[in-house]
Amino acid sequence: MALTDVYKLVGDMTFATNRYQFTLALGSRLPGVPLQSDFQALADAFKEVCRPSQHNLLAYTTWEATQLWGPTMSINTPLCTRSGGLSFSGNFTAPLTGAATGTEPAAPQLACVTTLMTGQTGRRKRGRNYMCGLTEAGQAGGLFDNAFLSPLQTAWTSFYSAYGALAVTGSFFLGVWSERTATGCVPKVPGPGHVVIDTPHPESAFTASNGFRIRPVVYTQRRRTLGVGR
Repeated sequence: MALTDVYKLVGDMTFATNRYQFTLALGSRLPGVPLQSDFQALADAFKEVCRPSQHNLLAYTTWEATQLWGPTMSINTPLCTRSGGLSFSGNFTAPLTGAATGTEPAAPQLACVTTLMTGQTGRRKRGRNYMCGLTEAGQAGGLFDNAFLSPLQTAWTSFYSAYGALAVTGSFFLGVWSERTATGCVPKVPGPGHVVIDTPHPESAFTASNGFRIRPVVYTQRRRTLGVGR
């Protein structure tokens, strides 16, 4: 294992009988193999970025971290796959439910989008987080109000102080992962499967994030619409 290792952390939630997820790409600051407790700390820290602004019907359940790249891994170019790597999993630590009470839940496809900035241009260098579990109270006319945005801004700032690219502590740092760069593949149209269109470069597929921007517009994530998700 090495400081060049990259991981994907996926957190699972339930909201109004549906399953939702968030995904984070993480670079390692550790000189050796990470521990389950390293991922546990980060998963719980990110939960606390979002949970205070989410409806109390939303509940955090489990998380899983899988290695995206490192010196023990290899690319199978014809199949557009990787092999090797480590995997970790666990349960979120209480409190598990959203803290927003006394208001109706918003439509499940509505999201608060936070852009993860890397200082570089292009779709492969830009990340987004779609926070789910919103309430009707935090928005008006298609915009989030200051009562919603201000504490969320503070929470993201605190998270970046520990897990941003410029932080000096923390086991990992947040970034953007490009599967297209890593494998050289894109989805086959018509599907299923993928097709190789470029040389794989997994060593340059991860870009550290040095800042963020919370979007004031209420966006939608179509896969979270009832009856649409996989």
